[in-house]
Amino acid sequence: MCGFVGVIGINDIDLNSAQDRIKHRGPDMQNQETGKNWKVAFNRLSINDLSENGMQPFSYENITVYMNGEIFNFIELIEEEEKDFQPKSHSDVEIIPFLFKKYGIKFLNKLNGMFALLIIDEVENKVYLVRDRYGEKPFYYHFTNNKLYFASEVKALKTILNLEIDKINLQINFTNWFLPQPLTLYKNTFNVNPGCYLEYFNNQIQEIRWYKPEIVKSNDSEEEIAKKFINLYKDAIRIRLRSDVSVGAFLSGGLDSTSIAKFAHEYQEKFYTFSANIVGKEQFENNTDIEIPKKLSKELNFKHTVIDLNYQFYNEEMTKEAFERIELEKDIRRALENNELEPYFQPKIDAKNLKITPHIFYVYTVLENDFLLCAYFFI
Repeated sequence: MCGFVGVIGINDIDLNSAQDRIKHRGPDMQNQETGKNWKVAFNRLSINDLSENGMQPFSYENITVYMNGEIFNFIELIEEEEKDFQPKSHSDVEIIPFLFKKYGIKFLNKLNGMFALLIIDEVENKVYLVRDRYGEKPFYYHFTNNKLYFASEVKALKTILNLEIDKINLQINFTNWFLPQPLTLYKNTFNVNPGCYLEYFNNQIQEIRWYKPEIVKSNDSEEEIAKKFINLYKDAIRIRLRSDVSVGAFLSGGLDSTSIAKFAHEYQEKFYTFSANIVGKEQFENNTDIEIPKKLSKELNFKHTVIDLNYQFYNEEMTKEAFERIELEKDIRRALENNELEPYFQPKIDAKNLKITPHIFYVYTVLENDFLLCAYFFI
């Protein structure tokens, strides 16, 4: 995970505070670069090539690229282009400007990864904000007065822009318990849609879809399909282990995390696992969160760590921490106290103390393969 914040259309802007607001995304290295009509501040979390050679941005013939995420198949891409491209680092980002120069924006179809890409084409005077196929990595933007502001987190944009809360989006969020893409809680501030890129050219922007899943009917038998799935699944795990730092996984005792750890063991002996022990959970349901991970880690010789948590931590401290981090307290307080939200949309909030009931506020983002492996057979 890295992070960047910047603007297209001007280059005389102070990004220091905005960069500092998202320093947690990349504590290892920081820099700022200025072009003829752009400026970008970048925070790096070092995964591949921990030296300064791996620091972004990477450039190739007037093409400049920043990335938050990982390109899992970068080794294969470098091998395919070895006649014309010789990397100077072991970074997974270095080959991207070369691929863009050679293939144009269609090069995206060659990438296997999770990414938010910023591509600056100084020749064509175009800028691309690219989001991966399924939106694993965030990419927020705000377009105003022919200037395109962008960042890995909205809080960085709030540092350099006077963003106004969008009351309709706030109501949508409280009603549905989540905010549909590409909306954010602020007016004229959006997330690039998954599988799309935003093109900035001649002071105008347009969003273009670059990926759409293709549904193909298979005539294979059930056994053949199962075999192909396992091979794809194992290979996906294998290439995600490419790293110059230690790799680990969270173990919950479920089918998804257990299978990932089991297959990872086939490719990497030194592996770290972590489990959360929610104290008191056994009062409400059978607690497999600890025993199964312990058993698996012992069998496969993983370095396993158990961290004790409790409901009070979730109910009180997480609410407090979230408000401090997302900086919505003043905006929500103002909307509630001024009765700016429709009554039937209001959550269970004490406007004075801003105490939110846990079942309303907490959001669990499911990015794993529970559904893929049919762990929830009753749905």
